[in-house]
This record gives sequence, C-alpha cells and structure tokens, in this order.
Amino acid sequence: MLEISNRNDENLECAYAADRTDKSISIKSNTEPNIAKNDIVIGLNTAQGEPLTTQKASDEDSTSDTDNDNVSLDQSLDTNKNAFDLIKEYRLKNTNKVILAHLNINSIRNKFSSLKELVSDNIDVLVIEETKLDETFPEKAFMILGYKKPFRKDRNSYGGGILVFIREDIPSREAPIIEGFSDLEGIFVEINLRKSKWLLFATYKPPSLSKENYFSQVNKALDAYGSKFENIVMMGDINTTETDEKLVEFLEDRELSNLVHFPTCFMSEANPSTIDLIITNKPKSFQNTTGVSTGISDFHKMVLTSMKTTFPKAVPKEFIYRDMKNFDKNAFKRDLKEKLKQSDSTNYALFEEIFENALDKHAPKKKKMQRANHKPYVTKAMRKAIMKRSELATKYRTRPTEENKKAFKKQRNFYNRLYKKEREKYYENLDLRKIMEYNKF
Repeated sequence: MLEISNRNDENLECAYAADRTDKSISIKSNTEPNIAKNDIVIGLNTAQGEPLTTQKASDEDSTSDTDNDNVSLDQSLDTNKNAFDLIKEYRLKNTNKVILAHLNINSIRNKFSSLKELVSDNIDVLVIEETKLDETFPEKAFMILGYKKPFRKDRNSYGGGILVFIREDIPSREAPIIEGFSDLEGIFVEINLRKSKWLLFATYKPPSLSKENYFSQVNKALDAYGSKFENIVMMGDINTTETDEKLVEFLEDRELSNLVHFPTCFMSEANPSTIDLIITNKPKSFQNTTGVSTGISDFHKMVLTSMKTTFPKAVPKEFIYRDMKNFDKNAFKRDLKEKLKQSDSTNYALFEEIFENALDKHAPKKKKMQRANHKPYVTKAMRKAIMKRSELATKYRTRPTEENKKAFKKQRNFYNRLYKKEREKYYENLDLRKIMEYNKF
C-alpha cells in the first residue's frame, strides 16, 4: 500500500490510482465532470451535438521557439462517436502528418489486443506507460504489425514500465544509455523524419518519486542527450499537474512548452487533473493536441498530437501470384504440347512466350495488396464489441453509477472472451500446407 504524506496535493489521488496494482476501484461520486472545450468525449447520453470542427493551422514545418501556437480539436458531445471513429477521423484530418500519442494503460497484459485494434494504421509514434511487465513476458507477445519491435523498459509486474511503438518505415533507434540515469524511468529514442531529427523522451514519474528528484534527473539527462539534438519532445504521465510550481520552473528554465491544457486523468470525477503531458522545445511544430477516452485505461485519456511535418506512409506491398484453384496439370500439358508442335522449337524466346501464354490460360496471374495491420482473425463481431465497450466506458466515466459500471464490465469481459475464442479458432483451423500459397493464406 502506497502511503501518501501530503494530502494537499491535488494530484495525489490520481497518482495513487496510476501506480496501484490491478484491483477494481468503485467510484461513488455522481458529480458531472468538467469537460474542457478541446476534450473529445465519446458515447455520452446526451442530445446530439454540433459536428467536429477544426481550427485551420499552417502545414509548413516550423522550428520556432516562440509561444505555442498548437491548435486543438474542438468537438461537442456526440452520442454517435466512439474511440475508433474519432482516432480514424483524427488520422484523416492529419493525412501524411506524423501523429504522436501516449496512454497510461495501467497494465498492458490483458489489454494489448484492444490497443492494437485502436492504434494500427492510425498512430505513428505511440508511448505506453505503466505497462507492469517483467522479464517473464516475452518481447514477441507485444508486437504490432506495421511497427518496429517496441523499445521497452520494465520495472516489475506490479508497477511502472514503458513501451514505445514507432512505425516501421520511420528511421529510429534507442539512444545510447548514459551512466547515471538508470534509475530514471524513461526511454530516449532518436527519430529521423528526413528533414529533421528528434529526441523523444518517453517517461513515467511514479508518485513515490519526489518532483525535485525527478526533474533534477530529467534536467541532467536532457543536458547529456539534448546537446546533440535541436528538437526535443517529452511524453508521458509525470504525475504532476500543468500548473505545479516545480513543473512551471522546469519548463521556464529549459524554455519548454506543454501542449496539453485539458483534463487527462479522471480518478477524481469532480476534480480531474492534467498530468499526461506532451512537452517540447518546438511547440510551433505541433498542432491539434487532443484527448480520447479509449475504455482501455481505467482513468487516463489517450493524448494525441500531430506534427506539422509530413512523412507519407510507404505504399502497401503488392504481391503477384498465380491462381491455382482450377489448375489442371494434364490439360496444361496437352495445351502446351499442341502449341509447341506448331512453333520453331529452336527459338527459346518463342518457347518462353508460348509457355507463359499457356500458363496464363490455366493459372492466371492475380494481384493482392498486403496492409501493414493485416489481422485475419479479427471479425466483424469483434469490431462491434470493441466499439460498444468504448461507448460504455465513457458512459461510466461520465456517470459513475453502479448500473453503468456493471454494463461496462460485462461488455469488457464479453470482448475478452470473444477475442480469445476467435483467435484460437483461427489458428486451430490454419492449414500449414497453405501458408506457402499466398492467395489461400
């Protein structure tokens, strides 16, 4: 049990929730939460609001160190929106832009399938905090198609831990470890966006670590790493509100800006806090920072922002194969033999042409496109279950009644069972003999 010594800190209640072990907590407050204007809200039981509107921002890359011109999405309450639709819509409104996001997931082990469905093909750089993993969890268990092997730092299975997923076609590497910062819960990653190079610091500050100690370590680390980079972005749950004196001092001393100005943690429904931050020395390079209730994390919203720089995705891979479904070996031989009798057998180019024509007739060529996030076991029923779970999670967060709590948990458990069932069913029925035949696999 975590002991809290300072009860005046408005963030401690949420900090405790973020670092607890996986135990259910009943929220008894019936108070309506304060909703910021730039906060996306999903599935509320209200009258349908106005459509999504976005303030236009410049598409030009900027490296100005002046005041933050980060533009936020503004959305009214909309009962027909869910996390998947909202993130997909965000992707479409920021086509070819680099989208960064982070989420305190509070244990990833039983939520990874839901996370994959949510972020695949929508987010380019994803930071996950509070993974609660240890060495007993293999790396291959947390791979997402379309992303590189995640950069990973574990604490233990009871708290902490970070994963960083980066799109596979974006050049990136973990920065060399510098002695003296092994206790700092974070990962430094170098990202090359062609025209600019960025240092990403994915971090989590546990509530047990004092703010003085944390920001002192971060300052030293940025001095060591930052000397090689002009562009820095820091993302994570730092368990410190945006108005905290220590954070304000840290930002001023290093000439940094926080892009997040809306509630992100709802442990206290009556007094939500802004602790899941995105901090950078180049605020003019970002736009449209917003939050989405995903239904995956217990109390935290996923925070997203879009860079103004573009990095178009690589085109999907195209595979050419022959359709052998109706191939008749004997008929092909007879046809080939008949046509060869009518030609000059000493001309190899002619023979090759005749052979290709005969093969095209009996086994025609076909094309197939392979998307990076291809998951053949995902069914229509699974997608509907995910959207329903997201809707009920937001409804419970907005009106934390016992009835809404039971409805959300029932849907969450239903999806988890459905996911396991469909995945097992797919792999049990997979014919290994067909794997080499791409059109069947």
